Amino acid sequence: MQRIIDEGVPRVTRTYRVLDRARRSWVRRRFTLLRVDPGDPRRQNLLLIWQDMASLAHRSAAEPNLQEREQWALARLLGGVQQCRNDRQFTLVQMSRDLRELLGYTEQELSERFHGHYLELIYPADRDETVRETALQLEQGDMVELEYRVQTKDGRLLWLLEKSWLTVGEDGGETLVGAMIDVTRTRQAEEELRRSIERHRIILEQTDDVIFEWDIPADRVDWPENWEKKFGYKPISQNFSGQVAGASHLHPEDMPEVLQLMKKIAAGMPYGECELRLADAAGRYRWCRGRVTTQFDDLGNAVRAVGVLTDVDKERRAALALKEQAERDGLTGAYNRGAGRRRIEHLLSGQEGGGALLLLDIDDFKQINDTYGHGEGDSMLSEVGDVIYASFSHVGHCYRIGGDEFCVIAHLPDSAAESQLSDFLRRLTAQREQCERLPHVSVGYACYHPERDSIEDVIARADQMMYHYKRKLKDTVQLAGDASE
Repeated sequence: MQRIIDEGVPRVTRTYRVLDRARRSWVRRRFTLLRVDPGDPRRQNLLLIWQDMASLAHRSAAEPNLQEREQWALARLLGGVQQCRNDRQFTLVQMSRDLRELLGYTEQELSERFHGHYLELIYPADRDETVRETALQLEQGDMVELEYRVQTKDGRLLWLLEKSWLTVGEDGGETLVGAMIDVTRTRQAEEELRRSIERHRIILEQTDDVIFEWDIPADRVDWPENWEKKFGYKPISQNFSGQVAGASHLHPEDMPEVLQLMKKIAAGMPYGECELRLADAAGRYRWCRGRVTTQFDDLGNAVRAVGVLTDVDKERRAALALKEQAERDGLTGAYNRGAGRRRIEHLLSGQEGGGALLLLDIDDFKQINDTYGHGEGDSMLSEVGDVIYASFSHVGHCYRIGGDEFCVIAHLPDSAAESQLSDFLRRLTAQREQCERLPHVSVGYACYHPERDSIEDVIARADQMMYHYKRKLKDTVQLAGDASE
């Protein structure tokens, strides 16, 4: 008490024997004197606590001390600890209760069933490798770390990670003391991942699709091996978005759509697709369908895009062939009226600039049918169609828009359109010298400008010019007939 008062120490503990009158014996008591601050510097308060040493000893025996509790918790966390001799069979010296419970065996079963040999607990297929690897690691130091399988009492296979160290006793005997960690779930997850990767590899090898990944922040694309097998050259990988704009293997007409899709994906669009044409090493374009799915980070930023390129060349070309067949006139081979109407609407939408619409009408075609029959009329239609195709196919598309009417839609200025019509008339005259029955054809044209013309206006102007040509041609033919009389 004097030390607390004079020296200012906060606590003093002493053990004394005191007389227990009830039991008429001396018992040991622990006395603890504590300084208590009353908040007044002129006062000093002391608190005396005494404890029965017998009850303290009983409590200590009933409860594990801190070190024991730490060891118990560590063993539970690891899966168990064990000690065995460094001999051929790894003879067990001691195995923790937790490890025995993990394996499902009692001490007696370990002794009787496995003869006290830890090696016999290890799965047979892993024993030789475990012995070999243990010896190899001990040649390099006194630590051993390896993984192997053990079979539990109920038949399950567990993967254990062993971390042991070598100790040498006074008699020179070597002992391995190790902690065992149950890593079964980790190994199962690794095995499932391996199988998933293997399935992915098999799918890639068996599919014709090209599966790629675009690292958006790094602007890098990882391509599979089958790209080079399919197209015959190495694809663009680094600085992908910068190099695609100048890529020669992407069809120029598809470039704007591809760049637009990439821009939207990088901006956070979750999914997108488009059809595009890619050239192979021989320069032949193939139709592909690209489908891209975006992956995001925790902040919602687009960080990766996984895409699939599917070869749809046969499918697309077959569809185009069917469309071509549906849009063609069976007799002359020219496009039909519906195709012509759609083409004019497309041109006047302003997507391809100006051009010329040329109208061609076979004169007196009904008379040919009435005089020579429809078979001969069809033959005349076919011959005229051939001359039209030979004259205009290199500058535009030819359409049969009526029974005896054709039109040509071409990218031609005024002077070139008139010159092209003159060339057609010369070809037709030369053909008529070989076939006198070949009819005359009236022609007219009108140049169009998408920003100011409508379909109706263009057709009306071309039709008006053709009407004047037809009147002039009839007058000429009539004058020629009068002169011959």
